[in-house]
Amino acid sequence: MIAIIEMVLVFKLEGRKPYLVLMCQGTILMAISFLILNLPIAAGLLVAFIFVLMITFAEMIAMPFMNSYYISRSSDSNRGQYAGLYTMAWSVAQVIGSSTGAIAADKLGYTLLWVIISAACLLTAYGYHRLQAVK
Repeated sequence: MIAIIEMVLVFKLEGRKPYLVLMCQGTILMAISFLILNLPIAAGLLVAFIFVLMITFAEMIAMPFMNSYYISRSSDSNRGQYAGLYTMAWSVAQVIGSSTGAIAADKLGYTLLWVIISAACLLTAYGYHRLQAVK
């Protein structure tokens, strides 16, 4: 799905809105996706399908523009440093996020985990919004 749709979606969105606005919108969609996992719907497969669809579109909206944003902030002389820092932050987040999420699910349960992740997404979206307001 990503290979077929993402390039067309990015092509259509790029240049229409600032990167930070698209990052904010994708992150809000991500927060909603995680909250859907808490819906008390008997058809768990339907919830899973809706979640996967929404989180995929959220990723397709936010992630390409995160890369574009850091590239636009860098110059030719420090672009590699920006890319390296972005990659290191992403890698650390993958390790810490997975571990912390597993511990939180064990100690607090999945219902609270999805709320916490959604809150983190909304806080991040607010940060993107504030960055856009400063520009």
